[in-house]
Amino acid sequence: MNHVKLIEPSGLPRSSIDRVAHDLCAGGWPAESLWIANVLLDPDVIPIGVIQDEARELRDTWRTFCWSLTNAHKRLASSDGAILDLVILLARGGFQLCIGHEEYSRSYRLPEPCLGELIHRCSKRIDFAAAFPRACTASPEPQLVPGEAAKILWHFGALEPGMFIDRQKLRALAAESGWLPQRWYNLRAEQVVDPTTLEFWLVHCGPSVLSGLARDLANPDIAAVAALATGIGNVIHGTCSQGGLLHHEWYSEYPFGFQDAVVPLFEQLEQRRENANVDGLPPEFIEAWLRFAWMAYDQRSERLDENLRRQVVSTASSELGRMRPSFRAADLPQNEKPFEGSHHHFQCCVHITFDFGGLWAGMKPLILALRALSARAVGDDLRYWDDGIRENAPRPWNRIPMALTSMFHHYAGREEQRDPNLELLRSEFARFCLEGLKSRQGSKTESALSAGELVESHPTWRRCFIRAAEALCVNPGESKHKGHHILNWSRQNDPDPLVREAATIAYGKLRHQPRLPEGMSPRRAVITAFWWLRQAHLLALNPDMEICGPGAQRTLEMEVRRTAEKLDKQH
Repeated sequence: MNHVKLIEPSGLPRSSIDRVAHDLCAGGWPAESLWIANVLLDPDVIPIGVIQDEARELRDTWRTFCWSLTNAHKRLASSDGAILDLVILLARGGFQLCIGHEEYSRSYRLPEPCLGELIHRCSKRIDFAAAFPRACTASPEPQLVPGEAAKILWHFGALEPGMFIDRQKLRALAAESGWLPQRWYNLRAEQVVDPTTLEFWLVHCGPSVLSGLARDLANPDIAAVAALATGIGNVIHGTCSQGGLLHHEWYSEYPFGFQDAVVPLFEQLEQRRENANVDGLPPEFIEAWLRFAWMAYDQRSERLDENLRRQVVSTASSELGRMRPSFRAADLPQNEKPFEGSHHHFQCCVHITFDFGGLWAGMKPLILALRALSARAVGDDLRYWDDGIRENAPRPWNRIPMALTSMFHHYAGREEQRDPNLELLRSEFARFCLEGLKSRQGSKTESALSAGELVESHPTWRRCFIRAAEALCVNPGESKHKGHHILNWSRQNDPDPLVREAATIAYGKLRHQPRLPEGMSPRRAVITAFWWLRQAHLLALNPDMEICGPGAQRTLEMEVRRTAEKLDKQH
């Protein structure tokens, strides 16, 4: 007689929670993960558990959950990953809920408060940080799921981006040229799927993730800090500018919250700078410190502590001064490439001096740069831009007069709100020009002077300084130190007869306290002064060259047109 083995009945589930646990166990779930049954059928977490026909629809609801979880468990070989998979489906509205025995299903998206409660309860039992990368790589939709999962879990505080970002990758980016490598252009969100990169978190979660990297900048190795900060900035320019849709240096227009998120990074860099031997800081660190100051406070420098703001402006101005030796050697072809490589830093320093310091703080170092330049920066018509008709402006040095004029126009409106006629700026500019006429010893000796004894040694620059001061329509200084006194001394003592002649004419105009002609824009006076300085630049480099008169006049007219003023017939 055969011995037939009989199957004893197992305990039947008595409640909905028991049924969910029973089905999950049958699908291969380990016993320690069956707690999810209590979570799924808690109406405070999943409100679809309480619907009209509990006898039928509640049963089919938990069967749908079980089916989804069981398949995710098989695919991911992980209970934590399967729960994460379900959380993401519920968050993005991808969960297909079958109702009853009818041929009907609908997409269900969990309300945000319930989703937060679900993630909160699950966080007590599973490690989302460990489940997340496994779920990303195993997902059948890697172009979609990782980004959405990161955004959801970051939003509810279940993930910390800093746990995943590879710092070595960031430091490696510092070796790339400039702050915006070409590979960032046309960046699309679906291309960014690697959670070990900063760009992944910036694209999918937004700028707020940046503040979590501030503590990394406390590294005692200052060179490593500089490299990491540069790498972070490199990624920022590619992602927060939305793949090139925004100009990569218009930080005030970056996505909402960007600048506030960058402030902790700048503050950490500032703390490192303040506690370090300033003379021992590598140039890369200073460059990163200035760049992050610009990022954090672009167009809102008034929020910066006044002393620190002055320090930032002073450092940026010093950095431009540090470049002047290379400008003096600009006539050597081998010096063009280094300037191209430092162009982003040059731009950063220019913007900071204008934005944080004001018009004259920005203009002065650029005028000194133009004076030092030993290679042409403008064409023979004084043009520093390309017009597609005439010969292109000399590159790369045309960036100096271009920055001088464009930054003046960009920030003049802000200064005109406080000083409608830009009288203070014109006075400072005119004073600077006239200071070049003085003797280095400040003496009023009647003995013959040589050019080397004057502040400005080149006679063409002295002549054009006089014409620029005259164009500014202001007599700078106070009382007996007025500008026309310097002109009076110059017309009697300058060793060059053409300079003495120019000083004589200007003396007669400035001593009568000139003012802007009625209806004339103060910007026009400044632009005309710039025009004279560009003449000095060309003629000092090559006294034998002839400036194209009609072309130079056309250039001035085009520039003045930006002031929205009509040209006077006399000009």
